[in-house]
Amino acid sequence: MQRFIFALIACFWVFMGWRLWQVEYGQIALGEAVDIQIVWDKILNAQDEADMSIVAEDGTRARPLGWFRWAPSVTIDDTIQGPDVEGMVSKVQDYSLDIELGRLFAEEPKDDLNFTMHLSFGPLPERAWSELQFTLRRNLTDRRLEVTFDARATNKFLTVSLGGTDGNSVDIPYQDLRKPQKITQAGLELAGTPSALAKVMSFSVNAVIPKEQRGKKLDFKFPMPQKAHHDLLPNVPKRVKVYRIDLPVVDDMPVKVYVSPLGELLRVELPKLLSQTVRDATKLPMPPGQIVFLNDNYYRKLKRNR
Repeated sequence: MQRFIFALIACFWVFMGWRLWQVEYGQIALGEAVDIQIVWDKILNAQDEADMSIVAEDGTRARPLGWFRWAPSVTIDDTIQGPDVEGMVSKVQDYSLDIELGRLFAEEPKDDLNFTMHLSFGPLPERAWSELQFTLRRNLTDRRLEVTFDARATNKFLTVSLGGTDGNSVDIPYQDLRKPQKITQAGLELAGTPSALAKVMSFSVNAVIPKEQRGKKLDFKFPMPQKAHHDLLPNVPKRVKVYRIDLPVVDDMPVKVYVSPLGELLRVELPKLLSQTVRDATKLPMPPGQIVFLNDNYYRKLKRNR
């Protein structure tokens, strides 16, 4: 009787394990939609960092542009006192997504553009963003340039700081980020132009904006999609099932993000228009092609051209 009960329990767990695998991996049609919150939860709770290469893809050819490390993390609230119970779920204080050791290649390593990013979110259920920091650093001929963008949910403005020899900073109200004239004024003040003169000079932006566009606000909306989709990871020798998220950054040309079933970042494709914008903004000697971020554990890491 005991053997029969043991065999019955074993069969039950084997069947449940098979059904779990089938639900998670087996009967999934490519292109089938999945709730974005499921994928978002996996990304925020991912356990592993990912070393990413930045490449320019032109057909089947890829050339290295840089690299960065993708580092998700979860901060546990250790102020809660209580007995340690095995298996007890700890209370989350915040979630973080970090880009570390970011680097875009110049002709010489000493001229590379370095960048970092920190983005944090509060705990469930809202999990709203709380802080965003983005920093760019580059060595110029006579000085080291450092620009930091700092936004916090508790503030009503974006702080842009210029490090190095100047050390200037300017606060831009969030509502002014949609106004070209205000952005121009902030840029002039950051460069050291007196505030009154910068305000007068910023009116010259109207001379280069068509009349019908002058009253139109810049559209910086970034709506989060409601669904992700099941897909296969492109350009790898094996069949790898992933989640694909289409982020509507540019009209009709989304940023495509590929994520593993465990939430690990595997691939990011920038649309060609956005790729060209990055080239124009950085002034770096980038080869033509679509800019793509590739996980080094799934794609062959390309060596830097010397």
